[in-house]
Amino acid sequence: MSGGADGRAVVWDVTDARPDAPEPGHEEAMEAVALVVPEEGPALCVAGGGERGAEVRDLATGEHRHALADSGRRLLVRALATAELPDVGPVVVAGGRDGSLRMWELTRGGLVRAFPNCTERIRAVAAGRAADGRQVLVAGGDLALATVWDLATGAPLRTFTGHRDWVLATALTAGGRTPGLAVSGDRGGALLMWDVSTGCEVAALTRSGGRIGAVATAELPGERTVALSGGDDGEVRVWDLGRPGAAEPLTGLRRRVTALATARLPGGRVLAVGGGEDRCVVVWDLVTRRELATPYHLPAPVSSIAACGTGFVVAHQAGTASFTWCADLLTPASG
Repeated sequence: MSGGADGRAVVWDVTDARPDAPEPGHEEAMEAVALVVPEEGPALCVAGGGERGAEVRDLATGEHRHALADSGRRLLVRALATAELPDVGPVVVAGGRDGSLRMWELTRGGLVRAFPNCTERIRAVAAGRAADGRQVLVAGGDLALATVWDLATGAPLRTFTGHRDWVLATALTAGGRTPGLAVSGDRGGALLMWDVSTGCEVAALTRSGGRIGAVATAELPGERTVALSGGDDGEVRVWDLGRPGAAEPLTGLRRRVTALATARLPGGRVLAVGGGEDRCVVVWDLVTRRELATPYHLPAPVSSIAACGTGFVVAHQAGTASFTWCADLLTPASG
């Protein structure tokens, strides 16, 4: 499906890229997408951007479930993160341009809570677990701060103050030898690793260079945890968090990298998906560092990517918000 500034929503057959059945749509492009694959029930996609708010769809059928709302307040969505809470089920947290943070349960779209405003503008959110198993949310933005919240209670836990410029991207580690760590990148080029339980810096992967606009983490065989970063030069770098130091490049993108995501396939293979201003989406095998098949060529720069074990969703910027669902990450559609 794709929706753009022209007010149309279009359904595409990804095997031959032919459009079908335009419908009336929203006027503002989307900025963020997120996926959740709950233990029970269908996989869901959440997409939103600006004043158009956010909507939830069934990933398998494309069926519209509901729009997220907060008593008529504008959502001003800038970033999205999903999780599954034991007593609530699948949830999504939306970070706004106005510094707002709000959580909805996704089954019926009910608002769970509004977090107190923590920054001038939120540019990145990530959900995961601290080393003690507690589910946490990390939000960063224009005040060069990254705030940690208890996802279950909404209580603020601590604030990381190691950045000196806007926090543009963040991700949390899920396991391996380095659980409970956050990796965040800023406009000044700093890529920092820190402990969400203490708010203390663990290592600086780099402190200078072009802006870090996208970050992701993945667990590789042998309990190795890696972080991916992408910036203005178009190169994606892979960092071994167990041995901070030099990074290995992933090639295929040529201009500013704006979105990264990782996914573990059912057989254990770990892939990365990246996109940016050159209007391409590239898939890599993270173990071999090789690019897979042919890049997806899209009609506009990429604003956000979300991935899971069977595919990925891509949102475009520059007046277009498109979604691409591929049934097999190893067999990209042509066109």
